[in-house]
Amino acid sequence: MTILNYVNETALFQATILVSMSCLIFTLAQRHTDRPQNVLYIVMTISLGLTAFANIIYNCNYGDMAVRRTALNAALASNYLYFVLHGVLPPLLFYYSLSATRSFQRVRTYMHVLYIMPFAVCELLVLLNPFLHLVWDFDDSSVFVRGVALYIVYATGFFYIVLAMRQFMTQWAGTTKKRRLILMISLLIGGLGIAVQLFYPDTNTELFGEAIALMGLMLALEFDEDRLDTETGVYNRSALMQDMESYFGAGRKFYCICVRLTNTEALQRVVGASNTEQVISMVSDYLTSVYHRYMIYRVTQTSFILLDLRGKEGHVRFLSQMIAWKFEEGWEFNGKAIKIQGVIMYAAIPDELKSASDVLLMCESPLPTCESGSILVGDDLRAILYRANLETALHRGLAEHNFRVYYQPVYTPDGRTIYSAESLIRLSDPEFGELFPGDFIPAAERNGMIEQIGEYTLDEVCNFFVSGIPDKLGIRYINVNLSVIQCMSAGFAANVKKIVTAHGVDPSRINFEITETVASLDYNSLDAVIRELKSEGYMFSMEAYGTGYSNMHSIFSLDLDMIKMDRRLLWEAEKGEEGWTVLENSVRLIHELGHEVVVVGVETREQFERTKKLKINWYQGNYFSRPLSRKEIERMAEEVNG
Repeated sequence: MTILNYVNETALFQATILVSMSCLIFTLAQRHTDRPQNVLYIVMTISLGLTAFANIIYNCNYGDMAVRRTALNAALASNYLYFVLHGVLPPLLFYYSLSATRSFQRVRTYMHVLYIMPFAVCELLVLLNPFLHLVWDFDDSSVFVRGVALYIVYATGFFYIVLAMRQFMTQWAGTTKKRRLILMISLLIGGLGIAVQLFYPDTNTELFGEAIALMGLMLALEFDEDRLDTETGVYNRSALMQDMESYFGAGRKFYCICVRLTNTEALQRVVGASNTEQVISMVSDYLTSVYHRYMIYRVTQTSFILLDLRGKEGHVRFLSQMIAWKFEEGWEFNGKAIKIQGVIMYAAIPDELKSASDVLLMCESPLPTCESGSILVGDDLRAILYRANLETALHRGLAEHNFRVYYQPVYTPDGRTIYSAESLIRLSDPEFGELFPGDFIPAAERNGMIEQIGEYTLDEVCNFFVSGIPDKLGIRYINVNLSVIQCMSAGFAANVKKIVTAHGVDPSRINFEITETVASLDYNSLDAVIRELKSEGYMFSMEAYGTGYSNMHSIFSLDLDMIKMDRRLLWEAEKGEEGWTVLENSVRLIHELGHEVVVVGVETREQFERTKKLKINWYQGNYFSRPLSRKEIERMAEEVNG
């Protein structure tokens, strides 16, 4: 056989070696060697390359087997090596799929035994072939002859390939469609190459098809540059979301550790803005020194997530403590000691964190004031997540129209006639249930949604007036509560006029309620807003007067129509004469200053009868009526008119 003919006959084997070695060189050059799946991939590429090399040696000596003893021995040895190495590839592919989909630890020991048994049987048949000749043999003319056991080897190979494809399709939900497509096509090409050689032995397509499959694995799984954070070398936010989707989809139980840097602004002043990323990379390097790089993710500029799939709280607690000690110890940058402050949190998934969104909340939610190196778990962590989830509920509430406006009637001094009503907004959330203003208003003020909620409330009140229901009940005006941020926003007055005018509602039917806390912030700004709107006919009241940060200056300085007493004054008055004296003198003072008085929180007849002596102008409380939904107050109007 000429060299040219030999080269032509072994072309596919040479191509297999080139492809497998290229994949191996790329993997090593990119330093993709630390994950278990990387190790399996490297073993597969080396095994495939050696298998192709063994086939080349076999073909080189095949023609001379009948005339040269050395050629016969070389052919037999290379053929033997081919079957031993080639039989390893299918189970390696299956276990690679388990590792890549993070499913290896979920497989129980007895299942591993069952998975290994077909491979063990095939390898045993190959090892005993010199004695049994069940896999292959040579006839009297030195022609290669397939044995019956070879078809068992083929069936076993297809069995592992099908298992691997099933694993990727069912447990690899967290990746992109493009990667899934590349992987499936390459595995199908590999399977097709094996099938062609099964039915047409002289085609030699099997090894080259497997090389194409390995290249597909490299492109779909080993080539993960788009999943890496370029500054730190750990995985990025997108990779975390993909992997978390896969873990949650598989029902895995594991732990999540969040490391958050809390003084990056101060670090910028110390090391310079251009060096801040180097400092953060230094933190990342430390994390990779104590934990696996492939399980660390940089989620935001200043936060990292570490995933522990073993699900052992003791190990997670120890690792968190190690990181906390490092923050307490301090860091060194360019030969200088610097203080990097950080907070560590960890939680069990899915027991404490129910979704990937909860994991992101750990990285992004406002943190309480705490020392550097603090570890937040349990109730502390749940409080942080509660506030963050509450803010999510507010966004969901506006988007899905989960807010509802209730109306609590305000009665005349006889307690029988409705004179006005107070609008009270509530949030009916699918996750939190029924939430009252005190539950979500502080969160709305923190995340800047209070203005939207305030505008929504005013719009609903105006719609209520347009319906004609307030007129049927004799409601002269409706009280609308104002938040601190609303009052101080530059466009507040203009937005109010725009909404009310659009509905054609008389401004005198809107009575804005401000708290005494608001009144004590900036009298000049607040007074300007009140004067502007009162000139248009709007009314203003102070609610919750008598406790907290109240001072008499607000009553003297602001042009208010009425004062609503804090309900706690009424409750304290029931406890003793001192409380009653405070309430009585407060009401008398407000009357003498020319303001009307509204007593809030009347719950019993005794409270109502006793406060009659104080000549209260208006009453509000559950004794007269609890807050009513729009439908309930419409039914009340129908009954009154009936």
